[in-house]
Amino acid sequence: MSRILVLSPEPARARMAGMGIRACEIARHLSAAGHATTLAAPGEPSEAPRWLGASGVSVERLDAGVIASLAARHDGTVVSGHVSNDLFRSAAPIPTLVDLYDPFLVENLAYASRLGPGVFRHDHATLSLQLERGDRFLVSSPHQRAFYAGFLLALGRVNPRVWADDPSLERLLAVAPFGVPAEPPAPGPALLRTPENGIGPDDPVLFFGGVYDWYDPAALLAVFDRVLASVPACRLVFVASPNPDTTPQGAYARAEETARARGWHGRQVLFVPWFPYDARGAVYLEATAAILTHRPGLETDLSLRTRGLDFLWAGLPIVSHRGGAMGQLLSDSGAGLLVDPDDAEGLAAALVRILTDPALRAGLSERGRSAAASYRWERTLAPVLDFAAAPAFDPHRAAEGSAPAGALRSLKERLSDALSGRRSR
Repeated sequence: MSRILVLSPEPARARMAGMGIRACEIARHLSAAGHATTLAAPGEPSEAPRWLGASGVSVERLDAGVIASLAARHDGTVVSGHVSNDLFRSAAPIPTLVDLYDPFLVENLAYASRLGPGVFRHDHATLSLQLERGDRFLVSSPHQRAFYAGFLLALGRVNPRVWADDPSLERLLAVAPFGVPAEPPAPGPALLRTPENGIGPDDPVLFFGGVYDWYDPAALLAVFDRVLASVPACRLVFVASPNPDTTPQGAYARAEETARARGWHGRQVLFVPWFPYDARGAVYLEATAAILTHRPGLETDLSLRTRGLDFLWAGLPIVSHRGGAMGQLLSDSGAGLLVDPDDAEGLAAALVRILTDPALRAGLSERGRSAAASYRWERTLAPVLDFAAAPAFDPHRAAEGSAPAGALRSLKERLSDALSGRRSR
């Protein structure tokens, strides 16, 4: 068995966002497969979920100064996000699996007008460095696979020798979606339907979740008065980010402003804290339906919504804008009602229908749970276990026929941005 180091760009703690969750699940499943696994994450190791330690994972505090010594004690590493800059700068070369499931370069375009052009330059340099130095790569969907294959081709990582050895690129660029547990969610203490939130036991609850700037809560709030006209007891739930210091909250703030202006804030529209990871399933079981509204664009095309998979796992009926890998999954599985992003009337009608038709919800729930079974962690993380079984450098990484000299010079000029900076988001 191998010694594997998992580097997480986000804290490992009770309340985690997507990248932290994925790193923790990767570490847990590596340990369950018999590998000696270390998870290094920002924050105090004592804050990590207890199940990580119980699964045999060693949790250490992530700091740029310790990455080299950590890497030296392991046979291979799995890394995601901007922490890869510290790995490639400070550590001796080690077989590296780069997890590209979170398209941060594209996501952060939503914040470019506020954060300035430096963020894009840093993100672009970081991604270029990952694709230049990584040995194998993970993506979340075929859409992402095509996107990153283009990058790899431009950098020369897809070249005649790679093509001859692996024309499908399945080894170099593996599809490994976000996952869901094998066990169904279990009810727990009420976290939504509490006296503090003012939600009664029979009130329909429409769950949106966290708000990132590529989502479109404005489209939902624009038709919410029509929903309330038909379902006056409906409660709409938004969730505050667990990482507000690093994630701009523009769309969330605008949603709050709209809710206050309409007299809904704290009554029909609730803004609640992020829930612990272990409690999310119970929260979904308290909801009546879920809503996914997002603007058309490259981010939507590339994202397999992690919350959407969670909703399917919980059997939570979904109304969603069309588009992207999640829209395709909902369409193929019949597990949701899909609406064009510019169809306000259709969105309102779909929400009223899903909130008032128990038979419809039951059918969507059954199909959702069936679709989620294909995304259990033990299935989606199979490429990670394949890498860990025999961590190795990509023999073609420095092969003849790689990127032209001019392209490599341009890349080297950009790498200094990534190696001297931290993630700003």
